[in-house]
Amino acid sequence: MLTTSESLLVHSIEQFLTPTECQAVCDAVDEQIAAEGRSAFEGQRSVSVHAVDGMSTQDVMDLYEPAGRLELFPLPEAATTVLDEAARRALPHLRSLFPTGRRLTSWIYLEYGVGQYITPHIDMPFDENQPDHVKVAGVSITLNDGFTGGEFVVETCGSPDLWTEPTDELRRVREGGDYTTPWYKALPRTQWRTRVTTGDLVMFGSQLSHSTEPVTQGRIKKVIGFFTN
Repeated sequence: MLTTSESLLVHSIEQFLTPTECQAVCDAVDEQIAAEGRSAFEGQRSVSVHAVDGMSTQDVMDLYEPAGRLELFPLPEAATTVLDEAARRALPHLRSLFPTGRRLTSWIYLEYGVGQYITPHIDMPFDENQPDHVKVAGVSITLNDGFTGGEFVVETCGSPDLWTEPTDELRRVREGGDYTTPWYKALPRTQWRTRVTTGDLVMFGSQLSHSTEPVTQGRIKKVIGFFTN
């Protein structure tokens, strides 16, 4: 059972990927993008990892990524092999902090160019498509350097308006933790920013609000995923 403390925890693993592994992931992804064309994953995308009931995919993308981004999933096998091996190495350490987690999964490749960012939102621990695999935390791995801006942001909030009445051991955030709902946009939140070094992993609980700052120069490449039970 996921605990409230786990769902709000932030942690990092420095050098989760070696420079060679970062390059291997980028090479595998670049090969697929070149073969299929960037427009399939960027400006003319028809799919998104985010979904909101009652909203079209394009409206959801406009909400979460107003200036766009490149998004690729599933990843090519050469990339997932590297990431899965790094996850295997890190698993004992991850479970010492997030004890209900069992596996790192659902790898997604992202790129943000100048002016691009993701708006604040909460991933939520429960997925009706995978009810037996609770999301304990999200992960974000930076694959390159040579950019400015693009800082990763987590947000804390002491307002009781964030929460539902607890029905079990887990205190749950309200549904609609994104910019679709006035109550979430109005919440007083404190932002904590970090610039992550190449190869490092940031892990953030699945009930923690998070976003990224706009990139101001260059292009950031990253992989995100989930630690599930």
